[in-house]
Amino acid sequence: MKKIVSGFIAAAVVAGSVSLAHAQINPFGRWAQPGLTKEESTLVSNAAQSVYKNPDVKPGDRAEWASKKTGNSGWVEAVKLFTYKSNINCVETLYGFNIKEADQARNTLTINHCKMPDGSWKIL
Repeated sequence: MKKIVSGFIAAAVVAGSVSLAHAQINPFGRWAQPGLTKEESTLVSNAAQSVYKNPDVKPGDRAEWASKKTGNSGWVEAVKLFTYKSNINCVETLYGFNIKEADQARNTLTINHCKMPDGSWKIL
């Protein structure tokens, strides 16, 4: 049986890169990422945060990550900036994954990271 498509599973890693309020629903459930180690999940999260939390972020800004242990790698890129509900600044981010042991049919994922008025970051 093929492993679950990397883009969907990687979403669980992405979801871990921001703090979700208890009232929010995690659309990715409890899926684990069979293609990423815990260390790689941290690398993805750090790369993402270096992009979307940058106060000077602009479309095209990109951060890459790579694991020397497994050879898995990827990148996170700011696609566009937008405002949600007139006061919430958001960054549409595109995640790319090169996972050696996963189905590469879908290896990208788009997530909107938004800075709430209280300064916290949420996925919208």
